[in-house]
Amino acid sequence: MKNYIGLNIKYLYEKNFLSQDEFGELFGLKKSVIGTYVRENSVPKIETIQRICKNFEISIDDFVNRPLSEVSKMNIAKEPESHYGLENELMATKDKIIALLEAENERLKETITDLKSKKSNSA
Repeated sequence: MKNYIGLNIKYLYEKNFLSQDEFGELFGLKKSVIGTYVRENSVPKIETIQRICKNFEISIDDFVNRPLSEVSKMNIAKEPESHYGLENELMATKDKIIALLEAENERLKETITDLKSKKSNSA
């Protein structure tokens, strides 16, 4: 089964404008070790894979089994549609809250007026 670890390591350091040396430093690895991963001469230990995935906020499954360049495109394409409905719902909820607060404000003003009236009548 093909893994995309080497390809994805290269993708991550290029996308983040890092050299192999800088990428390796993030995880306590030498440039030569990163080079062996990119050339697919070796694979990182699971602990290293976990640290890479945590640092770049990606799933281990995506990192190992898919080209991240394709995963990124899929995430970008899916993201906006889920937000549009939420924004409309949030605006409607905000409007309801404002209306409720305005009604409560009017009720409290009436209560204050009534209390002032009762106080002046009893004095």
